[in-house]
Amino acid sequence: RAASGSAGVACAQCGAPAKYTCPGCARRTCSLGCVRAHKAVHGCTGKRDRTAFVPLAEFTDAHLASDYTLLEEAAREGDAAKRARPRSA
Repeated sequence: RAASGSAGVACAQCGAPAKYTCPGCARRTCSLGCVRAHKAVHGCTGKRDRTAFVPLAEFTDAHLASDYTLLEEAAREGDAAKRARPRSA
């Protein structure tokens, strides 16, 4: 994701001006090559931990939407498991 207001922040891989922030680890990078290198070096998946604690002061509408989606996915998986369970005679 492109970062806004990142003047003066250096890329974690090469030191060039950073344009992107990794949602998984918050490292700043400047290009696709540096993103790939950072993932390889640090073992980062590039995905935010959706179950991590977020302090109320930092909680935004985006966090609320993500939490709601996570709960919907869990309910959908539960329903699918109930349908897949064999019926007893």
